[in-house]
Amino acid sequence: MFSQGGSTGVMTNLPPNREVCIDRWHEGGGAFTVSSRHQGGAHVLMGDGAVTFITDSIEAGNSNAPRVIAGQTSPYGLWGALGTRANKETVSLP
Repeated sequence: MFSQGGSTGVMTNLPPNREVCIDRWHEGGGAFTVSSRHQGGAHVLMGDGAVTFITDSIEAGNSNAPRVIAGQTSPYGLWGALGTRANKETVSLP
């Protein structure tokens, strides 16, 4: 058994439990978001070591926005802000 990028990292351009978009070849790229068999969301390991349940309905901005280049503000709402440190966004969770 071997590990690939899709099983060791995620992207925050799609909200939790959305479709997985991959290239047809196993070496190809893709968009892997957080997924879980938990109804309504997924548990997410945060950068500080905390585990938080993120609901599927988290504010995720515009999932049709073009690719974000380093230094740009994420168009993917709160969910996108949780996935970047480039713009020093601050978020607060309940």
